[in-house]
Amino acid sequence: MKRIFLFAFLYLFIFGADGRLSACIKNDNYNSGAKAILESLKHGRAKYLEIFANYLRAEKSFSDYYGHVKRLTISEYVKFIDEYPLSKFVDDAKLRIAEFYDVIRQRHQAKRWLDDIIENHPGDDYYAIKVYYTRSGDDYSRFELTPTEEKTAGWALYYRTLWFPGENNESRKADIKKILKDYQCNKKTIRLIKERFGL
Repeated sequence: MKRIFLFAFLYLFIFGADGRLSACIKNDNYNSGAKAILESLKHGRAKYLEIFANYLRAEKSFSDYYGHVKRLTISEYVKFIDEYPLSKFVDDAKLRIAEFYDVIRQRHQAKRWLDDIIENHPGDDYYAIKVYYTRSGDDYSRFELTPTEEKTAGWALYYRTLWFPGENNESRKADIKKILKDYQCNKKTIRLIKERFGL
């Protein structure tokens, strides 16, 4: 009986439950359209953007002097990581978490996430979020994830360089060396490093 229900669920999902998938199959465009949809579902693109959009709107609506919105957003990103462990945006979510922890002055928490990115996502691409505004400019119309040539770990190293110099700046020197050697694709990161430390 369980197998029948499972088969029925899969059938509905592929052929009926998601109209976009059905349309792709009927139009013989499965390889492009359906694959894109499945990839989007797998990586949680819509959910990742939703978290960012909700944060911006909440920040705009009322003052977050005590960091309540940021703490709530951190919990949403952690939930995203749990729900989409294979997402290509996991490393980006971890970087957002580290940034928010820094803002609410909990850098010891931020470091854990930075270390995680550097160790577990050394080659993952960094995605920027482009924000589009309404004509009046007083609200957001849509958000778009844009791939960049930079690596998220390069940014994690940059933040670690700024926030955790280490004894006698030894950790900072090692991180700067690693950025300049291994993350030459992070042009903006390198420019900021050179400007900050006069290299």
